[in-house]
Amino acid sequence: DFGAILNRLESGNFQLQPRKRITLTIFDPEGKQTHQMHSLNEIYFGAKEAYKASLYEFKLDEQPSFQKQRSSGILISTGSGCTGWINNTVWLAKEDIARVLAHAGVLLNGMELEKLVSDINHNHLFAPTSNYMEVVVREAVAPRPGDSTFHHSWAKQISLRSKGNDMMVVADGLWEQPVGYGGEIHLEAVTSLPCIEFPDLIPSHHPYRLALRDYQSRRE
Repeated sequence: DFGAILNRLESGNFQLQPRKRITLTIFDPEGKQTHQMHSLNEIYFGAKEAYKASLYEFKLDEQPSFQKQRSSGILISTGSGCTGWINNTVWLAKEDIARVLAHAGVLLNGMELEKLVSDINHNHLFAPTSNYMEVVVREAVAPRPGDSTFHHSWAKQISLRSKGNDMMVVADGLWEQPVGYGGEIHLEAVTSLPCIEFPDLIPSHHPYRLALRDYQSRRE
């Protein structure tokens, strides 16, 4: 209960974990910095009205040039946020996995299929202390000549460039900012936020517990 939590805080019976945050910096088309903020969980970049296709360009890490993309937006997550919105985006339904296996002539019993589904859907989790960010393109439009076919990856540095007039960036579902045509966003997960945690209170089946147990060293 809450009283027990207060007692643990007073006695120092807790852990401090330096969770990485995304530093998000916005530049206008002339290269002048206009905004900067931090996000602990995830960033959405896309059209203000998500049912419209978003046109933007992106570059990951040391890629030599921007790639063009059309989709319903792009999600970028820290290790803290990888169990939230982005997890729902990359989650594969058991029925879809079973259908692909059946098409390949692979038949599994119920327990085998459940384990495979769990392994696949938790495979993207990574530690909250990681400097990496997970990147997922939402509902990509069938690529035209010159368009990127990129869907899902990880990176330490990300650059986004708006190619639309109604684009916006949203951080942690709380802070939003319009990004006009030609505006750029640079993202890095280099700053940390010390967070109080009680690991023994997290259920063993919780995705966060799985991330700590099985993927702590991933993408450090």
